[in-house]
Amino acid sequence: MIRPKPVDMRSLTLSAEEGFVLSRIDSQLSLRELVAVCGFEEERVTEIVMRLAAEGAVELDPDAQTPTPTPVLESGFRPPAPSFAGIDELGEMSGDEELSALVIAVSGVSDVGVVRSNNEDAFAVMDLTSGALIDLSAPVRGGALEVGSRGVLLVVSDGMGGQNAGEVASALTLETIEKHLAPKAAADRYGDDAATRLAAAVADANVRVAEAADVPGRTGMGATVVALLIEGTTAYSAEVGDSRAYVLRRGTLTRITKDQTQIQILLDQGLLTPETAASSRAKNIVLQAIGKTPDLVVAQRRLGLHHGDRLLLCSDGLTGHVADPEIGQMLGSPASLAEICAQLVKLTNERGGRDNVTVLAAEITSASPGGRDGSVAETMATIREFSPGEGAPP
Repeated sequence: MIRPKPVDMRSLTLSAEEGFVLSRIDSQLSLRELVAVCGFEEERVTEIVMRLAAEGAVELDPDAQTPTPTPVLESGFRPPAPSFAGIDELGEMSGDEELSALVIAVSGVSDVGVVRSNNEDAFAVMDLTSGALIDLSAPVRGGALEVGSRGVLLVVSDGMGGQNAGEVASALTLETIEKHLAPKAAADRYGDDAATRLAAAVADANVRVAEAADVPGRTGMGATVVALLIEGTTAYSAEVGDSRAYVLRRGTLTRITKDQTQIQILLDQGLLTPETAASSRAKNIVLQAIGKTPDLVVAQRRLGLHHGDRLLLCSDGLTGHVADPEIGQMLGSPASLAEICAQLVKLTNERGGRDNVTVLAAEITSASPGGRDGSVAETMATIREFSPGEGAPP
């Protein structure tokens, strides 16, 4: 068996993968159980455990270390029962010390829904250090991806226009953002400012989609987009439209983004309650979208990341059927990220599935999990907001 030992994390010199494995040893585990929890190859877990034992971070029972094959599973984060915190809790960045290198586990799914005949949603995960797109149909480096020097991109886009034009708009949005943030292009154009690089990539997508819409059959096409660029220990968001991003920290779900919709304006002005907003005719009126206005306003925030944070990006196909507290409940469950994504899509479709639905989830792990303890309000700041009247409504 493998048991944790009290140790000062600052005295250890661990790689991101070693820190990831150590963070999973929060109780006595067999090697089989640890392999399942981490998702790495058994040989690699064994090698890391021996290294941790040499560092004095764990102790071993040599009589129980016979390796047995185990299916690869994603990590299981078990926070307390979640509550919901709205976007009004956003605050300024704190001066907390930096975390060590991050590792993220990722999973995502996009579904056509019950009513639609084609899927106009799209999503992607990109390693911006190597420029490689991550294939979520297979385990990512044993279930986890290390955040390199240029960061990792998570992005969801919801196309508009119908008759396949929406599919074109969302695909072109992702393609343009990915190309814009590719290592060489990003370094040449925008240096090391992650927020500027991300906003410029979204603005470039706006131009590309508008140009592509000037073709018979694609007139009026557009897309929403929500993206997170994780660099160092910070996530930078970018949002156009009503696709959303959330963070779950210590059981509390907080919405990172703010819908750019007529409904949101009415809610902000106190003219509607959340209960009446669900049935309002204004709920589908999006105030700006990719490819629909030359004066695009990219709303952005930055979030200092904590060990154990879970992130979720989604199209409005999910939030049209599943309330934020329910999303928080599922995101905070002991299930794997893949299971959580599948459960959210299943619940959406059971409730009517009127739109395409896309869910992209990630879990953050630090090699030094004890480094930060701030709330979301203390570690989030607004870079730029979208205000009513800005841009040109679609």
